[in-house]
This record gives sequence, structure tokens and C-alpha cells, in this order.
Amino acid sequence: MTNGDGGKDCYECYSAGEPELCYNCITPDNSYGEKFSVFCWKSQFITYSDNCHSSRNLFGCVGMKRNEYCILNKQYSKEEYEVLVPKIIEHMRRNGEWGEFFRPDICQFAYNETSAQEWYPLDEQTALSLGYRWQNKLPGSFQKETISWDKIPDSIAEINEGEIVKEIFRCINCGKNYKILQQEFPFYKNNNIPLSRLCIDCRHQRRKKMLNPRTLRTRRCMCEMATHGHESQCREEFQTTYSPENPCKVFCEKCYLKEFY
Repeated sequence: MTNGDGGKDCYECYSAGEPELCYNCITPDNSYGEKFSVFCWKSQFITYSDNCHSSRNLFGCVGMKRNEYCILNKQYSKEEYEVLVPKIIEHMRRNGEWGEFFRPDICQFAYNETSAQEWYPLDEQTALSLGYRWQNKLPGSFQKETISWDKIPDSIAEINEGEIVKEIFRCINCGKNYKILQQEFPFYKNNNIPLSRLCIDCRHQRRKKMLNPRTLRTRRCMCEMATHGHESQCREEFQTTYSPENPCKVFCEKCYLKEFY
């Protein structure tokens, strides 16, 4: 369980929030006996459901609140529910579906349209082989720019706000069109920042590449300060996302705290 606070007897849950006996869920806050569900809070015995709150005994439901004994958002009696659910589970077992999280092919977005592509990048063939969809034509406007960059001054002080916010620009990296909003131009002007030649998506990707990779490496503390209670270099080892090739100095927690506090 990750990002949990006080969870009990749970497995493969993310961003939990004091659940109990929950399995393979995302954000089962204060829930009990929840399985294979997403964002179902303060509920009991919820299975394969999404965004259902303060409810009990739901199977395959979406967006329900203070309901019980429902299957695919349809109301049943307690007796009907207890007969139908085992039959559905048996059918899913035969198809190899029971016990697995929501199938990727039912996601409304393609893999390369989501943040999953940022954290765990896949090529098209690999994504399709794993059951994900792929979008070859990502959303966006192209070839509708109204001005070329050679017509725009490098200095923000030389740009007229009233005119520039009417223009449509072309990203020099991906070719996607974008605009400068009236609300953001004063920020550039006040901080003497030139207009970006990159669209918001390419700017985001550039910032993302500045982060360390999601890989832990065993490193030795690089502190050599005798005032920190060790001779020569500290011998403490720990795991960090900073690779040995990274020029940054990496300290263990004890040496770091002595240096800065």
C-alpha cells in the first residue's frame, strides 16, 4: 500500500486513507472490503466500481452515492443481489477477468494521451501488445499560425500586449499551435521574460526531463566534514535517485541535517 495513512490488512492499494481489508484499489478512503475499484470512499463491499461513495454492496457501478445492492447501477433486492453476483464472478473467472484490475482497453484515453506515458514511456507496439489503445493523431491545432517567429522581437519590452494576444503561434519543437493568454502576458512583461517558442506540452516535457529517473541506486554519503562526527568521508550508505554520474553532492540524512540546520 502506498500513500496510506492508518490502513489495515490491505494490499496493492494506492492513496488509501485508513481503509481495511481492501485489495487492488485506488483511493479506497475509509472503506472496508473494497476490491478492484477507483475513488470509492466510506463504503463497504464495493467491487469493480468507480466513484461510488457512502454505499454498500455494489458491483460494477459508477457515480453512486448512498446506495446498496446495485449491479451496473441497477437496483436489486438483497436476495437478488446475493444470487446474481456469484454468477457474474463465475463468468468472469471463466473469461480470466476476475481478480484483475479494470482492463486497459476500457480506458477512454489512449496510453500516449495520459501521464502514464510520461512516467513509464512505451512505444506504440508495446502499448498495443499490453492491451492499451494508442492515439496516432494527438489532439491539437496545426498549421493555423497567424505570425512567424522572425516577426516577433526577442525583447518582451518591444512587444505590444494588445496585438500579441490576438496571434496564433507555432511551436518550434512539435509544430502545434498555441496562444499567449491575456492573463499571462503581464507576468512575462513584469519579469522581463521573452515569449516562449514552445507550446505548453513541450515546455512541460522539458521540465519533466530535468527530474531524476524513477530508479533507486545505492550510494555512499559524500560528506567529508570532520565536524559531522566522522573521519574522512562518511561511511553511511543509502538509496537515492541521484546516479553516480550526477555532479551533485549527495549526503546521508544525518550529514545533511548537520550541514543545514
